[in-house]
Amino acid sequence: MTHKAFYIFYFIFCIALFSSCREFVYDNPLDPGYTLKPPKNLTVTAITSTSATLQWKEENNYRQYPNVKVQYEIEQSIDNTNNFSLVKTIDANTTKTTINSAFNLTKDYYFRIRAKVNTKTSAFSNTVAANILGLVMKFVQGGTFQMGSNSGNSDEQPIHSVTVRKM
Repeated sequence: MTHKAFYIFYFIFCIALFSSCREFVYDNPLDPGYTLKPPKNLTVTAITSTSATLQWKEENNYRQYPNVKVQYEIEQSIDNTNNFSLVKTIDANTTKTTINSAFNLTKDYYFRIRAKVNTKTSAFSNTVAANILGLVMKFVQGGTFQMGSNSGNSDEQPIHSVTVRKM
């Protein structure tokens, strides 16, 4: 084989090789009709002044798409409105993560998570609230309530009416 024939053969071989490999070049071959499901049952399992640990349940079946790179986007807010900020993006090979940040003793923190493939995202999970003390303030509708017991401890007796103003 002459040098010219070799280079022509090599050129054609390379074109054929790269043409057959183009199916592996594209990113995240997710079916166009596939709907990403949001993670479920998001919980804060621990929170300190320097970190918050979150855990959730995965709802998508990515194993049928081995070339798909799935990620989770975790957002945080301090007022539970639409003022959420992205605080962490992780690969979807886990259902637990820790957010390292400064958390104030007197503030409530709200977290939510969603799945992401390229620019396609799921809806957000449930929103969870936490603070360092483990207490989250809740709205109480004002009104009059019955409190106490006729058969409990002496400091619970008798049943009596209590009026609470709206808080």
